[in-house]
Amino acid sequence: MRYLAAIAVLAAVQAGAAGMAQAAEGLPPLFHLQVEQLEFRQGGGNAVAWEAFAWYGGDFDKALVKTEGERGSDGAFEKAEVQLLYSRLLTPFLDIQAGLRQDFRPEPGRSLAVLGLAGELPYGLEIDLAGFASDRGDLSARLELEYDLPITLDLVLQPKLELDAAVQDVPALHLGSGLTQLETGLRLRYHLSREVAPYLGIGWERKLGRTSELAEAEGEDPGSAYALVGIRFWF
Repeated sequence: MRYLAAIAVLAAVQAGAAGMAQAAEGLPPLFHLQVEQLEFRQGGGNAVAWEAFAWYGGDFDKALVKTEGERGSDGAFEKAEVQLLYSRLLTPFLDIQAGLRQDFRPEPGRSLAVLGLAGELPYGLEIDLAGFASDRGDLSARLELEYDLPITLDLVLQPKLELDAAVQDVPALHLGSGLTQLETGLRLRYHLSREVAPYLGIGWERKLGRTSELAEAEGEDPGSAYALVGIRFWF
């Protein structure tokens, strides 16, 4: 409960700051919710995965909530996290973000401080780069890259890559130092409208380095591929 209380307080503070900043610019604050991925995965065990974000504020300052996770076919959550961030425009295409991340799964849960950059690089490449420091002193980082390749006016192909790394071993989470996991995917979506787009695709994930060795020592397969079908929507 203390985690939920801390998240609620931080969200209220961030929303107020973003709203006041937008008001100072002479513009009303806006709200945006986007479910980037809500998908069913099959292969190496079925799962439902999600990735979503919402923000309140304006072009320069935002209170931002991010969440992602995965639930297996047995009903258990493999991973679940929420980030509460303050986002400030750094360049016309990049925001600097700072705040709190709470991991609810895998257990044991962790609270982490977050500092990162997110936005668009040249040629339309989307980037989300973040560093994390946990309440136990563990340091880690995550890089996400994705690109929208229009095929027709309504059909878009999106390759995506996510790479995780840890500075030190985290035995409680079966993580080794160095690069810990690589996940890639290719999604083909069809826009029924600007706001709604079902998609299908394929994905592949693999544990790396010492994390892969730990997984193999416990009899786990460090890599798996899967087919997926899902929907993306926003308002």
